[in-house]
Amino acid sequence: MNVHPPVVRMLQHRRHCGGMFSGVFAAEIAPEVDRLVWTVNHTARDVGKYRPAFEDAGIGDVEFTSLANLAPALRTGPVPERIFLRRYRYRRPDVVRELIATLLEADCLAAEDDGYAATDRLAPVLSAIEASWVATADEVWDGHEEAVATLSPLVRRILDTAPDSPLLAAYRLAPEPPSPRATLFQRLAVQRLIRNEAHAAAWKARGLSAEDMVVLTALWLGEVPAASWTGPPTFVNEGLLTEEGREVRREIEADTNDRNELAFVVLGDEDRRTYLATVRALPGTPP
Repeated sequence: MNVHPPVVRMLQHRRHCGGMFSGVFAAEIAPEVDRLVWTVNHTARDVGKYRPAFEDAGIGDVEFTSLANLAPALRTGPVPERIFLRRYRYRRPDVVRELIATLLEADCLAAEDDGYAATDRLAPVLSAIEASWVATADEVWDGHEEAVATLSPLVRRILDTAPDSPLLAAYRLAPEPPSPRATLFQRLAVQRLIRNEAHAAAWKARGLSAEDMVVLTALWLGEVPAASWTGPPTFVNEGLLTEEGREVRREIEADTNDRNELAFVVLGDEDRRTYLATVRALPGTPP
C-alpha cells in the first residue's frame, strides 16, 4: 500500500503521541456517507430521467446503478477488466463480464490495450447519468449550500491524500460535475471506495472470499442470504451464525474501521468534528 509522504509523517506523529486512531471516526461517518450517497444514487435511478439515453444507446436493459458506478472512471480513460471486477467484487465475475459484453455488443465500449474505453455512443449516456446526479443532488440538498461548501473540500483533501489503491486511482481524478452539490455527491461516492478496499483487505486477511462475505454479512444483519454458506464450517451452523462466526464478523468490521482510518489522518480534530457535524446535517434517507 502506497501512502503519500504527508500521510506518513502524520502517522508517525500519531504513533509518537500515543498510537494509531482506533477507527472510531471511520465507524461514525460510514453510515452517514452511505446514507447521502444512497439517497442521491437511488433517487436518480427511481426518477428515471436517464432512461431515454440508455434506450437510444441500445442498453435499455442495463441497470442504472451498474453503469452509473462506473461512469466517473470511464470518463477518465480506459478501464481494465480488473477494475470492473474490483468495483463489483461482491457480484459473480461472470455477471460483471456479461455487463462488459453487453456494452461491447452495443458499441458503447471499445476494447483497447489498456482496458475498455467509452465510445461516442456511450457519451450521451454518461452525460445523462451526470445530469441525473446534478438534478437530484441539487434538489435533495437545496438550501444546504453552506454545509456543502464546508464538507466538500474536506472530502477532496481525503481523496487527495488517502493511501492509494488500483480502484481509488481509477476514480480519484475523475472529472467532477459542474454543480457543487453533485460534486460533493461524487466525492463522497469515491470516498466510499476507500472503505470498500479496507473492508476487502480485512476479510481477505482472514482467508475469506467475497462470496463468503455476502453470506456472512447477510446472516450478521439477520437477513436471509441468497446463497448457501461454503466458508469455514465453524462459522455457520444450520443456517445461523455461530458465536465464532459472529465474533469474526465483528472483528472484520473493527479491522475495516482501523484500516479505513488511514484515509482520515489528514484531518485534525477540529476538521473531524466539522466533518461529522456537517455530514449529519445534510438530509438523506438510510438505505
